[in-house]
Amino acid sequence: MKVWYDAKGDYLEVLFDQRPGYFRETTNDQVMEKVDAEERSRLAREDTLCWASLSGPERRRLATRRSADARRWNLLTAWTVDALRYRP
Repeated sequence: MKVWYDAKGDYLEVLFDQRPGYFRETTNDQVMEKVDAEERSRLAREDTLCWASLSGPERRRLATRRSADARRWNLLTAWTVDALRYRP
């Protein structure tokens, strides 16, 4: 953890870890949130992989059984990272 006070700007900066990213405003004008670089790539809302016709029960099933990675990226899918292959 890194704590730094800027007397001239009159603000306190507390960083819990060092990683690339950017700061965005929060609902409290005295607090900024650091967001990692991947945050811009996350889906803004929960969605599927182009399966617009998924039924309600299937959406609920995927929502409860998806991986932590799929949950983090707001994806409704049963796929895991192991199922994806990198092809140059």
